[in-house]
Formats: sequence, C-alpha cells, structure tokens
Amino acid sequence: MFSLPEGIRRVCIVVGLIAVIGWLFFIGKTPLQWLDMRLDHLAYTAAISLAAYLSPFIVCRIVIWVKDGFTKAAN
Repeated sequence: MFSLPEGIRRVCIVVGLIAVIGWLFFIGKTPLQWLDMRLDHLAYTAAISLAAYLSPFIVCRIVIWVKDGFTKAAN
C-alpha cells in the first residue's frame, strides 16, 4: 500500500477538519446539549464525524489509484 505525498496529506487534514467543524456547526448542538445526548446518538455523531474527517483521504487515495492505473495501462 502506498502513502499519500506530504502536501496532499496536509490538504486532506485541513479539508477533513473543516468538514468536521462544518458538520458540527450544521447540527447546531450547544455544549450543554452534547452532555444531554443519549449514548447511541453520541456514538452516531462520533461515527459521522470520523467519516467526515476520513473522506478526503479516501477520495485522494481513489483518485491516485485510478490515475496510476491509467498511467500503467498507457505504458
């Protein structure tokens, strides 16, 4: 398995953090409302936050994988 180049990885980190912050802003919970959430809702929110953070990494890996596949097919 390959690793992402440093510049792309940094961009993915920034985009992932912006996605998580944007999603948390979108659901509109205050800190006191977070304390009152049921455990299943809190786990659901944490899972979606993790998916929002990891989505740029997955997209970049797929794009690089497809690009490398077309490059190898052309040679």
